[in-house]
Amino acid sequence: LDELPAGFRIFMTLDEGLMGGGLLPAAAAEVLNTPGMCVQLGLVTDMERERLATVPEYAEIAAAHEDEPVLLGRLMVSLDRVIDALHIPDEEAICRVAMLHAAVDWQRAGVPEPLTRQTIEKLYRNGYWQHLAHRSRGIAASRHSFRQAIEHLLAAGPAYRLRLLDEVYSDGTTHPRPHPLLPIVADSSQRPPGWAISSILWDYLSKALTDPQRLIVVLSACRRGEYRAARQMLNSLDPATIPAQAAFSIAVAAHSSGERTVARRWY
Repeated sequence: LDELPAGFRIFMTLDEGLMGGGLLPAAAAEVLNTPGMCVQLGLVTDMERERLATVPEYAEIAAAHEDEPVLLGRLMVSLDRVIDALHIPDEEAICRVAMLHAAVDWQRAGVPEPLTRQTIEKLYRNGYWQHLAHRSRGIAASRHSFRQAIEHLLAAGPAYRLRLLDEVYSDGTTHPRPHPLLPIVADSSQRPPGWAISSILWDYLSKALTDPQRLIVVLSACRRGEYRAARQMLNSLDPATIPAQAAFSIAVAAHSSGERTVARRWY
């Protein structure tokens, strides 16, 4: 940073939990905390949306583009479009929404590995589709339906089309990445279609991750208040390797919910 030209600025958006949750190396967190200003970002409120719609500059832009959506218009309505896309009017929508649930849960859990197509297919076929389709976990999910759904979500379209799933290039391959508004909608407990991180993902991670990776996910789970999931992830670890703060948080949560035997063990 010291080598940058005077007055040069870099802006980035970061999850607050990355900064204080132990998910970044200490040196990286120190560098990111050094610059002077942090601004809290939030959703556009209904009042702000109404005010923006009356701004003369926006009216001029909208008139110039006739019926075609423009940037400010997309920013104002995209949350509604995300919410609409998560509703399930038919069986084809089940496939797409199940895939989005899996991708969003992976991101919300703070898994320190990029999501791959192979992993998202495992999650989709081993529980996510069955849950939304109200089928038994033993019922096989169609591989053909999975392929159709992911190709539909990733397909190129008009510039104004809302891309709920994208692919980024990293480590020599591409990785699915959900639209940044999806986790916000998922975390909303005030209205549907918000949802809790699925036990399907926690079960998968408890078996698939290495011990250091599992500890990172545990810290993320504790930060989110997912203490039962944290307990599940820690069951196979050497107690001496478990951070004291994580153990204490789990104990307090168990105590508060009346699970005294569990709380005593973690205390």
